[in-house]
Amino acid sequence: MQNKIKLVVTDIDGTIVEMNGKLQPEIISIFDTLQKNDVKVVIATGRMFIATSEIINTLKLKTPVICYQGAMIRDEKKVYFEQNVPKQIASDIITRLRNYNSHINLYLRDRLIVENDDKYIKEYAGDRNIPYEVVDDLQTVVQDATKLLTIDDDVDKVTFIRDEMRKIYPELNIVKSTNTYCEFVSPYADKGLAIKFLAEKWNLKTDEILAIGDQDNDIEMLKVAGTGIAMGNGSENIKKIADYICPTVQEFGFAQAMEKFVL
Repeated sequence: MQNKIKLVVTDIDGTIVEMNGKLQPEIISIFDTLQKNDVKVVIATGRMFIATSEIINTLKLKTPVICYQGAMIRDEKKVYFEQNVPKQIASDIITRLRNYNSHINLYLRDRLIVENDDKYIKEYAGDRNIPYEVVDDLQTVVQDATKLLTIDDDVDKVTFIRDEMRKIYPELNIVKSTNTYCEFVSPYADKGLAIKFLAEKWNLKTDEILAIGDQDNDIEMLKVAGTGIAMGNGSENIKKIADYICPTVQEFGFAQAMEKFVL
């Protein structure tokens, strides 16, 4: 071991795998080495918990998962932390998002519900191998929501939606997790707050924590970690606040960062 890092928190898509891709042997090996050296490794993702199961099992992780952008921390047996978007606000968001004619995903814990069985949900659910429900009207099933997500191929439109909705709902955490995804979660839900929760639970100091990610939704976790690393393929915003920029996901930048800072 080179130094004092005791916890590594990592995003999934664009960080340890290409977007919705498969784990490569080089990444699996470095996770194995980290755990053999008694380094805790936690996944922090916008994905649903059930959409992380294949990766968690492949990597043999025993730690809780930070999922839904930090709206939930859980493992197979227990939910440690949960913050939802209140039902009325979730309902209002659905109404407003319809005006943009963009696809809408509604998440009620591990239920994924949509109105349109379109290309967006087929690709989204297919890539993650997760089931989804189709209803005529999301308003008939909406309740306190774990997360809402809108998807559109028009990158500028997604940015516009994010910026406009932030003005309307300044109390929410609204972020782009990819160029085509805009996500809505509780203001008490972000990856940085989730790291603080686990750090307190495990009695870890800031300088014992390393966080690594590639998109704007990873910025808060890089800020709270003692060492914050942005992927070479990351957004310009996350690169600006990172302590270090590693090579791209295609170049196995995660593994190179672990060798440089942890192992």
